[in-house]
Amino acid sequence: MKFLSLPFVVRNLEYSVCPWTGDLLVVERECKKNQVTSSLPEKVKIALALCDNPYRLKKSEGNMNTELIQVKWVKFTKKILTFFCSLNFLLARKYSDIKGIYFSDSASAINFFYSITPSYQINKLCLARALFAAKTSSAFDKEGVIFIGAFLPSRSMHAWVIEKGSQPDARDEIWHQYRPIAAIY
Repeated sequence: MKFLSLPFVVRNLEYSVCPWTGDLLVVERECKKNQVTSSLPEKVKIALALCDNPYRLKKSEGNMNTELIQVKWVKFTKKILTFFCSLNFLLARKYSDIKGIYFSDSASAINFFYSITPSYQINKLCLARALFAAKTSSAFDKEGVIFIGAFLPSRSMHAWVIEKGSQPDARDEIWHQYRPIAAIY
């Protein structure tokens, strides 16, 4: 998957995500306005427009057909990806590049992720959840984008997925409060 930085400038401070570590970078700049480039890939443009206008999102309904998936391998994939996310951002991204298609869409993958994750860990695993959906969804390559956003100026970060014109994580109620500053597609 490709990483795309979408830097954002507020009061001469440019916020961006480091593609290797996943850290939020803040650099003082003389820029006065944000430069949105027209050379963005089409699916990123569409997903970004939906992030800016969340009322235009379609309702997402994932169905988890456990008869078609190999539950042991999916649980193992989730466990490895969660470990890599805690260890190294680049390693987690590269591991999610190796596709293991188990679900038809990201909503189904995210629902399964929730079903095998203890409730006390769910809020901490937004990046792992998004990468898991990208790795295991057959629709993600064509129509999906992972956004990493920052809640400025607090520097709190969050990751979410936009796929097929919807935000497939029905339990994620805070994603729209974050400004997208990186995209993985």
